[in-house]
Amino acid sequence: MLLTIGAAIGLLLTYQRGWPLLIIGAFGVFSAYFYVEPRLNLAGRGWGEFAVGLCFGPLSVLGAYFVQAQRFALSPLVASLPLALLIANVLFLNQFPDLEADRDVGKTHWVVRLGRERALRVFVLSSLSIYCLIALGAGLRLLPRFSLLALLTLPLSLRVLTLARRHYSDSPRLRPAQALTILNHLLTGLLLCLAYLLGS
Repeated sequence: MLLTIGAAIGLLLTYQRGWPLLIIGAFGVFSAYFYVEPRLNLAGRGWGEFAVGLCFGPLSVLGAYFVQAQRFALSPLVASLPLALLIANVLFLNQFPDLEADRDVGKTHWVVRLGRERALRVFVLSSLSIYCLIALGAGLRLLPRFSLLALLTLPLSLRVLTLARRHYSDSPRLRPAQALTILNHLLTGLLLCLAYLLGS
């Protein structure tokens, strides 16, 4: 029902603002429908983080930008990449406690494929890449200079990494890291939005 309503709104915006929104919307509808649909089951086959990161990062940001500016630009694309990694990290870390249960029912997401130790290295690399992208974007003037405010959440991210490294095999003790990953996504995203407001 909600997917139908969202698609209808997307078609209306496409009619009003231009056909590129149809392509963005099609990717979004495809990802939403096939995320857990049994024939493709993106979430269970290792494509879940990519699909959600794409939809909540580049597709959402570029779509919103196109609706307002009726063109695409490099700056919103660069701004969307940290957001994509942030939301993908939320999903990725949430799979650590479910490794055995997911493996037993045939799910083959990346934590199952890599095992917890190697998956933790991927999580660390992804987490640090977020801040490298923000700093690089600001340094190259692809992001507003105020985007460096988003680096204020780096200590929070380091806290998550510390907890994850200590407790990646201990589900109850990993829960605070999972909660902080969600908080980090929220705060970093808000600071990036604030950077654009201040930069304007």
